Amino acid sequence: MIIGIGIPFGRRKAGGGSTNTARTQAFLTATGITDATIISALNAMDNSLISAGLLPSGTGAGKIKALYPIVGGTAATHKFNFVNPLDTNAAFRLTFFGGVTHNSNGMTGNGTNGYANTFLNADGLMNIDSLSFGFYSRTNVTENSYDMGTFDSGSSPANCQNMIQARFVDLMWGAVNQDDSAATPASTNSFGFHAISRINSTQEIRNIRGTNTTYSRTSKDVPNLNTFLMALSFNNSPFGYSSRNYAYYYLSDGLNTTELNSLNTLIVDFQTTLGREV
Repeated sequence: MIIGIGIPFGRRKAGGGSTNTARTQAFLTATGITDATIISALNAMDNSLISAGLLPSGTGAGKIKALYPIVGGTAATHKFNFVNPLDTNAAFRLTFFGGVTHNSNGMTGNGTNGYANTFLNADGLMNIDSLSFGFYSRTNVTENSYDMGTFDSGSSPANCQNMIQARFVDLMWGAVNQDDSAATPASTNSFGFHAISRINSTQEIRNIRGTNTTYSRTSKDVPNLNTFLMALSFNNSPFGYSSRNYAYYYLSDGLNTTELNSLNTLIVDFQTTLGREV
C-alpha cells in the first residue's frame, strides 16, 4: 500500500532491506534473531525452497516437514523448525540431551551422550514409499556413529530402520523403511550435504554433495519412532552418538534426483552466505 506522498509501506526485515518472506518472519519472531546476514541467508533459502517446489509460498509444510537451519549460535535458536517455528513437540522443535555444543558454525555432538529428539515420527506422517532426510556436515570424521535416524525392532518385518552413517570405513551406510542397511556408495569424507530418499516401493537414492546414486531396495515398513539427530533412535533410546559438526538437517517426503540436487545447491549457497561452507 502507499502512505502519504508515495512512500511504500510493508514489513521490512530487521536492519532494513527487502521484505522478509512470511516463513522467514515467523522464524525470526520465534528465535529473536536480528543479524542481517542470517536474515538475508534465510530469505534466499526460503525463496529457493519455494522455487524448487519443496515448500509452498507463505507458511506451512510442503514436501519438507522439518528443516533445521541451525543458526543463531545457541541451543535456544538452533532448536526451531523453520517450517513451523513453534516451541512444541507437535511442531517438531528439537530437544537436546547430553553434551551438544552450539556456536555460529552449528551444533556438534560429543560422540558420547549428545543428541536431539525431533519428535517427528514418520509412521503416519510420511508414506512408506516416499521419505527423504539428510544433513550438512562441517567436519570430516570416520566413525561408527549415526548422523540421524530410527531403528524399530518391533516393526513388521522386524528391525526396520531409517538412518544415515555418512562415513564408516569409507562408505556411506543408509536405509529408508528397510529392514537392513546398505553400505554404499563410497564416501571419501563426511563434509557437506548427505541425503537419502525413497521415491517409490523399489528405489532409494543416495546423494553425496550433489552426486546421486540410485539403488533397487524394496520398502518394508515405517519405523514407529521419533527421529533422533546426532544419534540413532534405537527403540526410542539413543545409540551410536556422532561427534560431527552439523549446520543443517531436513526431513521430507521422497525427493527425486532433481529435487535433491536443488536442495544441495541451496544449502551450499546458504552456508556460503553465512561463511561456514566447507
